[in-house]
Amino acid sequence: MRIRFEKALADPDVLNRFPNVDPLTKVMMWHVDDYGVFMFYWYSGLYVVIEGFKELQLRDEKIEALLQSSNVEALRLMRNATFHFQKEFFSPKMTHFMKSPDSVPWVRSLTEAFSEFFLREVPKA
Repeated sequence: MRIRFEKALADPDVLNRFPNVDPLTKVMMWHVDDYGVFMFYWYSGLYVVIEGFKELQLRDEKIEALLQSSNVEALRLMRNATFHFQKEFFSPKMTHFMKSPDSVPWVRSLTEAFSEFFLREVPKA
């Protein structure tokens, strides 16, 4: 999903698909257009990886340091809002994570840390 999200963001046609819409409509597009769907799915799926990492009691200093962030709880709420019905279209569960000033670099760092961890730790066939 991260790769699809980045490809969508790199496509000027995607970002300029609705050039003359009001700000509220632009926000709504985050929920229904390619880049928003890919982003929410990537972020929400990442929380599932956090759950597994913790439940399996895996260890990695870099990951564990990143998991000290308050973004973890905000990401959990986003996952819940993504995969569970919400009465409100603009659920606070989704916007809480997005309002965090370091959410984007944090989620990218965590994704990279998990990638490094699994590439290093998963036995090669």
